[in-house]
Amino acid sequence: MVASPGATPCSSGLGPLIFEAKSDQIKMNPKSKPNIRLRPLGSPYPIHVRINLKGQPTKIGLQGRRRGGNVASIQEIWRIDDEWWRNSISRLYYQVVLENGKIMTLYRDLTDGCWYTH
Repeated sequence: MVASPGATPCSSGLGPLIFEAKSDQIKMNPKSKPNIRLRPLGSPYPIHVRINLKGQPTKIGLQGRRRGGNVASIQEIWRIDDEWWRNSISRLYYQVVLENGKIMTLYRDLTDGCWYTH
């Protein structure tokens, strides 16, 4: 399965109500209120993932300034199933090493089929 180019990334309503703003994201106009782009800390970030026949990630596609790449190896795989009595959480996590040496932790949300990283 491959996310088609231009496909709308999955969205998640998860995440704590703690926000961060970087200095380059703050634009001041002396006659108006500050324009600050806020993002919840630790909230999942949707990504595009190409998988092999076993369903394991082989290529990571990230948006913006973040860089993805080809997966060189998978270091660890684990699954989390929790809160079945409320909003079910079912995730399959992968810790991968990309060809450039970067280590990433990503997961597939098994309830909606989308891929995320933190």
